[in-house]
Amino acid sequence: MGSSDTSYGGVDYIPENNNPLVLCPYKKKACEHIPEGLRGKYPLCPCHTTEEPYDKSRSLEAIEEDRAKRYHEQYMEITGGSCCACVCDTNGFQGGLVRIEYDVQKCINYGCQNDFCVIRKQPRDLTKVNIFYDVRRTKITRKGFLEHTDVSVTKGEKVFEKPVARTDAEIWLKVKQANYTPLNNRTVIEGRKTPDDRRMEFFSDHHRKWPGYDYFEVRYEVENIRIEKKESRDLLQDLRDVEQGLTVVHASDLKKAAAKAKKDRRQAYREAKEAKRQKRIKAAKAAFDEKYGRKDGVAAPPSEPEQLSLF
Repeated sequence: MGSSDTSYGGVDYIPENNNPLVLCPYKKKACEHIPEGLRGKYPLCPCHTTEEPYDKSRSLEAIEEDRAKRYHEQYMEITGGSCCACVCDTNGFQGGLVRIEYDVQKCINYGCQNDFCVIRKQPRDLTKVNIFYDVRRTKITRKGFLEHTDVSVTKGEKVFEKPVARTDAEIWLKVKQANYTPLNNRTVIEGRKTPDDRRMEFFSDHHRKWPGYDYFEVRYEVENIRIEKKESRDLLQDLRDVEQGLTVVHASDLKKAAAKAKKDRRQAYREAKEAKRQKRIKAAKAAFDEKYGRKDGVAAPPSEPEQLSLF
Protein backbone atom coordinates (compact mmCIF):
# COMPACT_ATOMS: atom_id res chain seq x y z
CA MET A 1 0.00 0.00 0.00
CA GLY A 2 1.59 3.26 -1.10
CA SER A 3 1.24 6.49 0.84
CA SER A 4 0.97 10.05 -0.39
CA ASP A 5 1.20 13.57 0.99
CA THR A 6 -1.39 16.29 0.54
CA SER A 7 -3.08 19.18 2.30
CA TYR A 8 -6.76 19.86 2.82
CA GLY A 9 -8.63 22.21 5.12
CA GLY A 10 -5.42 23.59 6.57
CA VAL A 11 -4.20 20.12 7.58
CA ASP A 12 -1.04 18.56 6.14
CA TYR A 13 -1.46 14.83 5.76
CA ILE A 14 2.16 13.68 6.08
CA PRO A 15 3.98 11.03 8.15
CA GLU A 16 5.52 13.75 10.32
CA ASN A 17 2.01 14.70 11.52
CA ASN A 18 1.08 11.07 12.15
CA ASN A 19 -1.64 11.15 9.47
CA PRO A 20 -0.23 9.84 6.16
CA LEU A 21 -2.71 8.91 3.45
CA VAL A 22 -3.15 5.48 1.91
CA LEU A 23 -5.54 4.36 -0.80
CA CYS A 24 -8.65 2.97 0.84
CA PRO A 25 -8.48 -0.82 0.36
CA TYR A 26 -12.29 -0.99 0.22
CA LYS A 27 -12.64 1.84 -2.35
CA LYS A 28 -15.34 3.18 -0.01
CA LYS A 29 -16.07 6.84 -0.73
CA ALA A 30 -18.87 7.40 1.80
CA CYS A 31 -16.78 6.72 4.89
CA GLU A 32 -16.91 8.76 8.08
CA HIS A 33 -13.14 8.36 8.60
CA ILE A 34 -12.26 9.98 5.24
CA PRO A 35 -12.35 13.80 5.04
CA GLU A 36 -14.81 15.28 2.56
CA GLY A 37 -12.14 16.58 0.19
CA LEU A 38 -10.40 13.19 -0.06
CA ARG A 39 -13.44 11.22 -1.25
CA GLY A 40 -12.62 11.36 -4.94
CA LYS A 41 -12.43 8.64 -7.53
CA TYR A 42 -9.71 7.04 -5.43
CA PRO A 43 -10.57 7.74 -1.77
CA LEU A 44 -7.60 8.35 0.51
CA CYS A 45 -7.71 7.26 4.12
CA PRO A 46 -5.65 8.95 6.90
CA CYS A 47 -3.70 6.49 9.07
CA HIS A 48 -2.17 6.80 12.54
CA THR A 49 0.44 4.91 14.50
CA THR A 50 -0.66 2.69 17.37
CA GLU A 51 0.96 1.08 20.38
CA GLU A 52 -0.65 -2.26 19.62
CA PRO A 53 1.61 -5.04 18.30
CA TYR A 54 1.51 -5.85 14.59
CA ASP A 55 -1.30 -8.23 13.68
CA LYS A 56 -1.34 -9.28 10.05
CA SER A 57 -5.00 -10.29 10.22
CA ARG A 58 -5.85 -6.63 10.90
CA SER A 59 -3.31 -5.13 8.51
CA LEU A 60 -3.59 -3.55 5.07
CA GLU A 61 -1.62 -6.44 3.61
CA ALA A 62 -4.25 -8.91 4.79
CA ILE A 63 -7.02 -6.79 3.23
CA GLU A 64 -5.14 -6.64 -0.07
CA GLU A 65 -4.49 -10.38 -0.08
CA ASP A 66 -8.16 -11.10 0.65
CA ARG A 67 -9.23 -8.68 -2.05
CA ALA A 68 -6.86 -10.23 -4.60
CA LYS A 69 -8.13 -13.70 -3.71
CA ARG A 70 -11.80 -12.72 -4.11
CA TYR A 71 -11.01 -10.92 -7.38
CA HIS A 72 -9.28 -14.04 -8.72
CA GLU A 73 -12.21 -16.23 -7.72
CA GLN A 74 -14.73 -13.94 -9.41
CA TYR A 75 -12.59 -13.61 -12.52
CA MET A 76 -12.14 -17.37 -12.82
CA GLU A 77 -15.87 -17.91 -12.27
CA ILE A 78 -16.71 -15.58 -15.18
CA THR A 79 -13.95 -16.41 -17.66
CA GLY A 80 -12.90 -19.92 -16.70
CA GLY A 81 -9.27 -18.81 -16.88
CA SER A 82 -9.41 -17.20 -20.34
CA CYS A 83 -8.15 -13.67 -20.89
CA CYS A 84 -11.04 -11.33 -21.69
CA ALA A 85 -10.80 -7.59 -22.33
CA CYS A 86 -14.47 -7.11 -21.38
CA VAL A 87 -13.98 -8.22 -17.76
CA CYS A 88 -12.79 -5.12 -15.93
CA ASP A 89 -11.52 -4.29 -12.49
CA THR A 90 -13.21 -3.02 -10.47
CA ASN A 91 -16.88 -2.48 -9.64
CA GLY A 92 -16.02 -0.60 -6.47
CA PHE A 93 -16.98 -1.35 -2.90
CA GLN A 94 -20.57 -2.18 -3.82
CA GLY A 95 -21.39 -5.14 -6.05
CA GLY A 96 -18.11 -7.02 -6.01
CA LEU A 97 -14.67 -6.60 -7.52
CA VAL A 98 -15.29 -7.47 -11.19
CA ARG A 99 -17.61 -5.87 -13.68
CA ILE A 100 -18.49 -6.91 -17.22
CA GLU A 101 -18.49 -4.30 -19.98
CA TYR A 102 -18.99 -6.10 -23.27
CA ASP A 103 -17.84 -4.04 -26.22
CA VAL A 104 -16.83 -5.73 -29.46
CA GLN A 105 -14.41 -2.87 -30.13
CA LYS A 106 -12.44 -4.00 -27.06
CA CYS A 107 -12.26 -7.52 -28.49
CA ILE A 108 -10.95 -6.12 -31.79
CA ASN A 109 -8.40 -3.82 -30.16
CA TYR A 110 -7.23 -6.57 -27.81
CA GLY A 111 -7.10 -9.16 -30.61
CA CYS A 112 -9.12 -11.72 -28.68
CA GLN A 113 -8.17 -15.28 -29.68
CA ASN A 114 -10.74 -17.15 -27.57
CA ASP A 115 -12.71 -19.64 -29.67
CA PHE A 116 -15.56 -19.35 -27.15
CA CYS A 117 -16.87 -16.00 -25.86
CA VAL A 118 -17.05 -16.11 -22.07
CA ILE A 119 -19.48 -13.16 -22.02
CA ARG A 120 -21.99 -14.17 -24.72
CA LYS A 121 -21.46 -17.90 -24.02
CA GLN A 122 -21.26 -18.61 -27.76
CA PRO A 123 -18.52 -19.97 -30.04
CA ARG A 124 -16.45 -17.50 -32.06
CA ASP A 125 -15.33 -17.82 -35.68
CA LEU A 126 -11.66 -16.81 -35.67
CA THR A 127 -11.35 -16.65 -39.46
CA LYS A 128 -9.46 -13.48 -40.34
CA VAL A 129 -11.60 -11.09 -42.39
CA ASN A 130 -12.10 -7.38 -42.93
CA ILE A 131 -15.02 -5.09 -43.69
CA PHE A 132 -14.81 -3.54 -47.15
CA TYR A 133 -16.91 -0.77 -48.62
CA ASP A 134 -17.06 1.55 -51.61
CA VAL A 135 -17.11 5.34 -51.48
CA ARG A 136 -19.09 7.34 -54.04
CA ARG A 137 -18.10 10.99 -54.33
CA THR A 138 -20.49 13.22 -56.26
CA LYS A 139 -19.35 16.76 -57.00
CA ILE A 140 -21.79 19.22 -58.56
CA THR A 141 -20.41 22.56 -59.76
CA ARG A 142 -22.05 25.47 -61.57
CA LYS A 143 -20.50 28.48 -63.20
CA GLY A 144 -22.98 30.81 -64.82
CA PHE A 145 -25.38 28.62 -66.81
CA LEU A 146 -22.92 25.73 -67.08
CA GLU A 147 -23.41 22.89 -64.63
CA HIS A 148 -21.14 19.88 -64.33
CA THR A 149 -21.52 16.68 -62.30
CA ASP A 150 -18.47 14.56 -61.56
CA VAL A 151 -18.96 11.14 -59.95
CA SER A 152 -16.09 8.95 -58.79
CA VAL A 153 -16.15 5.63 -56.97
CA THR A 154 -13.32 4.35 -54.78
CA LYS A 155 -13.75 0.62 -54.25
CA GLY A 156 -12.23 -1.68 -51.66
CA GLU A 157 -11.81 0.69 -48.72
CA LYS A 158 -11.11 -1.16 -45.44
CA VAL A 159 -12.52 -0.45 -41.98
CA PHE A 160 -9.68 -2.10 -40.03
CA GLU A 161 -5.98 -1.79 -40.68
CA LYS A 162 -5.47 -5.49 -39.82
CA PRO A 163 -7.82 -8.46 -40.32
CA VAL A 164 -10.09 -9.35 -37.41
CA ALA A 165 -12.12 -12.38 -36.38
CA ARG A 166 -15.24 -12.91 -38.48
CA THR A 167 -17.49 -13.01 -35.41
CA ASP A 168 -16.16 -9.65 -34.22
CA ALA A 169 -16.59 -8.13 -37.68
CA GLU A 170 -20.20 -9.33 -37.94
CA ILE A 171 -21.10 -8.02 -34.47
CA TRP A 172 -19.34 -4.70 -35.14
CA LEU A 173 -21.31 -4.23 -38.36
CA LYS A 174 -24.62 -5.19 -36.70
CA VAL A 175 -24.01 -2.63 -33.95
CA LYS A 176 -23.34 0.07 -36.54
CA GLN A 177 -26.50 -0.85 -38.45
CA ALA A 178 -28.56 -0.84 -35.24
CA ASN A 179 -27.26 2.60 -34.25
CA TYR A 180 -27.80 4.09 -37.70
CA THR A 181 -30.49 6.75 -37.95
CA PRO A 182 -30.96 8.91 -41.08
CA LEU A 183 -31.44 12.00 -38.93
CA ASN A 184 -28.13 11.72 -37.09
CA ASN A 185 -25.99 9.65 -39.44
CA ARG A 186 -25.35 10.05 -43.14
CA THR A 187 -24.21 6.47 -43.65
CA VAL A 188 -23.92 3.27 -41.64
CA ILE A 189 -20.12 3.56 -41.75
CA GLU A 190 -18.59 7.00 -41.69
CA GLY A 191 -15.59 5.92 -43.71
CA ARG A 192 -12.16 7.46 -43.84
CA LYS A 193 -12.30 10.90 -45.34
CA THR A 194 -9.27 12.63 -46.72
CA PRO A 195 -8.50 16.25 -45.75
CA ASP A 196 -9.82 17.33 -49.16
CA ASP A 197 -13.07 15.42 -48.51
CA ARG A 198 -13.61 17.19 -45.18
CA ARG A 199 -12.72 20.57 -46.62
CA MET A 200 -15.08 20.27 -49.58
CA GLU A 201 -17.83 18.81 -47.38
CA PHE A 202 -17.57 21.78 -45.01
CA PHE A 203 -17.87 24.33 -47.82
CA SER A 204 -20.71 22.34 -49.39
CA ASP A 205 -22.72 22.17 -46.15
CA HIS A 206 -22.18 25.74 -44.95
CA HIS A 207 -21.46 27.90 -47.97
CA ARG A 208 -22.36 26.08 -51.20
CA LYS A 209 -19.37 27.91 -52.63
CA TRP A 210 -15.95 26.97 -53.91
CA PRO A 211 -13.27 29.16 -55.47
CA GLY A 212 -13.99 29.55 -59.18
CA TYR A 213 -17.62 28.36 -59.03
CA ASP A 214 -20.95 30.05 -58.37
CA TYR A 215 -22.44 26.89 -56.84
CA PHE A 216 -20.71 23.93 -55.24
CA GLU A 217 -22.10 20.73 -53.72
CA VAL A 218 -20.39 17.52 -52.77
CA ARG A 219 -21.87 14.23 -51.56
CA TYR A 220 -19.95 11.50 -49.78
CA GLU A 221 -21.75 8.13 -49.74
CA VAL A 222 -20.67 4.72 -48.45
CA GLU A 223 -22.15 1.75 -50.29
CA ASN A 224 -21.67 -1.96 -50.94
CA ILE A 225 -20.57 -2.85 -47.40
CA ARG A 226 -19.40 -6.47 -47.21
CA ILE A 227 -17.29 -8.82 -45.10
CA GLU A 228 -14.55 -10.63 -46.99
CA LYS A 229 -11.21 -12.32 -46.42
CA LYS A 230 -9.60 -10.14 -49.06
CA GLU A 231 -10.73 -7.57 -51.56
CA SER A 232 -12.69 -8.99 -54.49
CA ARG A 233 -12.98 -7.16 -57.80
CA ASP A 234 -15.83 -7.32 -60.29
CA LEU A 235 -14.27 -6.28 -63.60
CA LEU A 236 -17.59 -6.40 -65.45
CA GLN A 237 -19.18 -4.03 -62.93
CA ASP A 238 -16.17 -1.73 -63.21
CA LEU A 239 -16.63 -1.61 -66.99
CA ARG A 240 -20.35 -0.86 -66.59
CA ASP A 241 -19.55 1.99 -64.21
CA VAL A 242 -17.01 3.42 -66.63
CA GLU A 243 -19.56 3.24 -69.45
CA GLN A 244 -21.93 5.30 -67.30
CA GLY A 245 -19.30 8.02 -67.00
CA LEU A 246 -18.03 7.16 -63.53
CA THR A 247 -14.39 7.36 -62.51
CA VAL A 248 -13.53 4.01 -60.90
CA VAL A 249 -10.42 3.46 -58.78
CA HIS A 250 -9.48 0.84 -56.22
CA ALA A 251 -8.12 1.73 -52.81
CA SER A 252 -5.43 -0.96 -53.02
CA ASP A 253 -4.17 0.51 -56.30
CA LEU A 254 -4.04 3.98 -54.76
CA LYS A 255 -2.12 2.60 -51.79
CA LYS A 256 0.39 0.82 -54.02
CA ALA A 257 0.84 3.93 -56.17
CA ALA A 258 1.43 6.04 -53.05
CA ALA A 259 3.96 3.51 -51.73
CA LYS A 260 5.78 3.46 -55.08
CA ALA A 261 5.84 7.26 -55.25
CA LYS A 262 7.27 7.39 -51.74
CA LYS A 263 9.91 4.82 -52.64
CA ASP A 264 10.86 6.78 -55.77
CA ARG A 265 11.13 10.00 -53.74
CA ARG A 266 13.43 8.33 -51.24
CA GLN A 267 15.57 6.86 -54.01
CA ALA A 268 15.84 10.24 -55.75
CA TYR A 269 16.79 11.88 -52.44
CA ARG A 270 19.52 9.29 -51.81
CA GLU A 271 20.89 9.71 -55.33
CA ALA A 272 20.90 13.51 -55.04
CA LYS A 273 22.59 13.26 -51.64
CA GLU A 274 25.28 10.94 -53.01
CA ALA A 275 25.85 13.19 -56.04
CA LYS A 276 26.25 16.19 -53.74
CA ARG A 277 28.72 14.28 -51.59
CA GLN A 278 30.79 13.25 -54.60
CA LYS A 279 30.79 16.87 -55.79
CA ARG A 280 32.15 18.05 -52.44
CA ILE A 281 34.83 15.37 -52.52
CA LYS A 282 35.95 16.40 -55.99
CA ALA A 283 36.04 20.07 -55.01
CA ALA A 284 38.13 19.32 -51.90
CA LYS A 285 40.50 17.12 -53.90
CA ALA A 286 40.97 19.81 -56.57
CA ALA A 287 41.71 22.42 -53.89
CA PHE A 288 44.26 20.09 -52.26
CA ASP A 289 46.02 19.39 -55.58
CA GLU A 290 46.15 23.08 -56.41
CA LYS A 291 47.62 23.95 -53.02
CA TYR A 292 50.38 21.33 -53.07
CA GLY A 293 51.08 21.36 -56.79
CA ARG A 294 49.63 17.93 -57.51
CA LYS A 295 48.17 16.91 -60.85
CA ASP A 296 45.48 14.23 -60.98
CA GLY A 297 46.47 13.19 -57.48
CA VAL A 298 50.15 12.67 -58.37
CA ALA A 299 52.84 14.88 -56.87
CA ALA A 300 54.92 16.90 -59.37
CA PRO A 301 58.54 15.62 -59.92
CA PRO A 302 61.25 17.53 -58.04
CA SER A 303 63.05 20.20 -60.04
CA GLU A 304 66.72 19.72 -61.11
CA PRO A 305 69.20 21.50 -58.81
CA GLU A 306 70.95 24.51 -60.42
CA GLN A 307 74.76 24.58 -60.74
CA LEU A 308 76.19 27.65 -59.04
CA SER A 309 79.40 29.24 -60.40
CA LEU A 310 81.75 31.91 -59.10
CA PHE A 311 82.63 33.15 -62.61
